[in-house]
Amino acid sequence: MFMNTGINLTIRDQVYKILRSAIVTGEFQWGEQLKESQLAERLNVSRSPIREALRQL
Repeated sequence: MFMNTGINLTIRDQVYKILRSAIVTGEFQWGEQLKESQLAERLNVSRSPIREALRQL
């Protein structure tokens, strides 16, 4: 899921960019409840970076 772009981003920053992009492009339905555990499984990361990224959003 994560790509090495030559720019050192934290996992939280990568998760933030992925989630923001998914929201902007309409990958999530309007009003859809985003659950930390499901997002963590989907992105193959722990819940902590998911939680931090959601706070940032």
